[in-house]
Order: sequence, then C-alpha cells, then structure tokens
Amino acid sequence: MIELRHVSKQFGRYSALEDVTACIRDESIYGLIGYNGAGKTTLLNMISGLYLPNYGEIFIEVNGEMCKPFDNVKVKRNLFYVSDDPYYLPYATLNTTRDFYKGFYRNFSESTFEKLVKLFKLDPEKRIGDFSKGMKRQAAIISGLSSRVKYLLLDESFDGLDPNMRVLVSNLLTEYLLEVGGTIIVASHNLYELENICDTIGMINGKRMAFSKEIEEIRGEYKKYRVALDKKIPKEVFTSLDEKNLREEGNIYTFVSCESEKNIKEKLYTHCSIILFEAYPLALNEIFKAEMGEGEDEYEGIFD
Repeated sequence: MIELRHVSKQFGRYSALEDVTACIRDESIYGLIGYNGAGKTTLLNMISGLYLPNYGEIFIEVNGEMCKPFDNVKVKRNLFYVSDDPYYLPYATLNTTRDFYKGFYRNFSESTFEKLVKLFKLDPEKRIGDFSKGMKRQAAIISGLSSRVKYLLLDESFDGLDPNMRVLVSNLLTEYLLEVGGTIIVASHNLYELENICDTIGMINGKRMAFSKEIEEIRGEYKKYRVALDKKIPKEVFTSLDEKNLREEGNIYTFVSCESEKNIKEKLYTHCSIILFEAYPLALNEIFKAEMGEGEDEYEGIFD
C-alpha cells in the first residue's frame, strides 16, 4: 500500500504539486492521468524516493512496516521505476543491465528476463544506446518486470511503442499483477490504455488530485444529462448542481454532473417543468475532459 498525505513539491518559486492525498491499495493497477506538465512525473519521483516532498508525507508498506521512500534502501529494493526517459550507461546491453539489477533486486528472475527478451525480439548483446526510442522503453520494461518487485512504477511507458507492443505491454502488466501481485502505477495521458488495464484512477488537475477512485465508482458518479424545460432558467440553477460543460440550445440544456438524478430533478422542478430528461454514462475520456473544464472543441475560423 502507498499513502500520500497532503504532499506538495516546489522547485524554487515554482509549485509542481499541491496538497496531494491518495491511498493506492495493494494488488491493483493504478492509473495516474493528467496533461503533460500536470505533475505526474514529479509525483512518481517522490514515490520512488528520488525527490523529497517539501510538505506532507509519503508512506510505502514494506514487510508490514510503513516506510518513507526517500533515501530508503529497504523501499528501493521493493520498487522499480521505469522513467519517461530511461538512462543507460554508454556501453550497456540488456545482458549487462540484467547483471546489474540481479545484484540489487533479490527476486530478480533470469528465467523471466530471457522469456521477455525473446518475446520483445531484442538482441541482448547489442548496445541499448543504439536502440530506437521504443526499443529502449521495451528494455526498461523487461528489466522492471524481471525484477519481480512489489511496486512497479511506469511513466508514459506506452509512448514510442507501436500498437502491437502497446497491447503486449498491457497484457504483461495484467499478467504480472496476477502472478506476482503487488502494486502497479501507470502514469499516462493516454486514457484508452489506462481504461483497459487499470482498476483505479487518480486524476491530477491544477497541480492537485481531482479524484482518486476505482473506475467503476467514477463511472457510476459521472453522467451526462440532456433536459428539455418548459422555459429558460438562470444558469445559476445548474451551478448549484455542480454541473460541468453546460451547453444551452433554447430550452434544452446539456451538462455533466455527479449529482443524483433525483436531486437534479428536484432542483429543476422548483423553477420549471421538465419536458424531457435523459441521462447517459460517460467514457473515461469524457470524464477527463469534463473534470479538466473542457467544453466542445471550436475549430471554425482557425484558418480564415
């Protein structure tokens, strides 16, 4: 289990993250989403013990003990971080990388390593520095999966992979969770991949954690509503419904809300009669856009 308690991180005068609180349970694949620059990498760097929070605390459970990760060898032996830009020594190969990690991670599996190298079709004797961007990511993923750690962190690890490799990595992460257990955190801005493999999602918006919940709970809360009323009503009425992305076309209103259908109807009935009331479930990418405050894209006139 990983606990984030009111975590904030600053670099000089720049605030990268503010008051982030979340609990990431064991035996789960946790998706961390947000725009580029939202603070996902900063958060992973703190969880992995590379950065020390300016405020708040991070605790990671290791053998029944809640430990702070910064400069903590006990935590690092149970955690592998596949960064957005993996670093390799100039003459490193997959085989020399295997030997390095084998000396640090006690559960490192040579059998798993060899099977993954064949699966990804990489040359274990070739310099990793001569690999393509996607192949370098594959090499890092191979090392992480072979280490068989309790905590596996991946930062934008699908970038640079072709569609077949993306499916392969998704399947391997699911299989890893089933066979090894532990906790996997996948930071990405690609919602489709996360929706397919994650059971829990944490969304960073405006340097803060907008929510951290199981996907099924999120889907149950957010709905898109389309209502037709007998007259126009003030927009403030919809603000009281915690609406997002309100669109108005005459007496027809479309919006996203976490309010229950019952509460929405009760509040609307105090101002007007309802002619039509429709509710639709939202896909994860639609929830993301609503939470980020995005409306419909406007393209007309751009090239005038």
